[in-house]
Amino acid sequence: MNMSEARTKLGYELSNGCAYLLRDVTPHLKNKEFNPEKEYFEFLLKGKVTSDGIKSLLSLSYEIALTEANGRLILSTGTESNAVGGEEHIKRRDNSKTSFHTHPANGREVPVIAPSFTDVWLSDYVSNKTTLGLAHGNGIMVYRKPSFNPNANTSCENIDARDTMLAYCENRV
Repeated sequence: MNMSEARTKLGYELSNGCAYLLRDVTPHLKNKEFNPEKEYFEFLLKGKVTSDGIKSLLSLSYEIALTEANGRLILSTGTESNAVGGEEHIKRRDNSKTSFHTHPANGREVPVIAPSFTDVWLSDYVSNKTTLGLAHGNGIMVYRKPSFNPNANTSCENIDARDTMLAYCENRV
């Protein structure tokens, strides 16, 4: 999907009256017919986020993102290969206390179990107060923008995260 293409938001107001428990989101979404490449949902979540709730999200064929706004947790559906919802999601992701997403298996033999190149690139845009998290078939991880280049034994805080990742990968080949 081209990032500049707009996806249509379906569904729900982000108000307390429409809040969902995380355990109810996956069954709800599995009963909805929509094209994740062209449409997305956002839900306000209430209650506790549990490992079982997160694990259930991995059964969906598209990525899911969790961001926070004013102390409220918001779930957004993404595409098969991207967690981005709409413009509101991008603003929340960049300024949220947490920015968490999934990498679903999608029938692949080996799911993506590390931040993708895009995830690392996006780490340049989020606040340094934002905790970045990723759930995949083998567990959950927390990551951040690269701040140290082990190849050169130098700081890379003022270098594009993609350049640091590329240099690291080139040195490992």
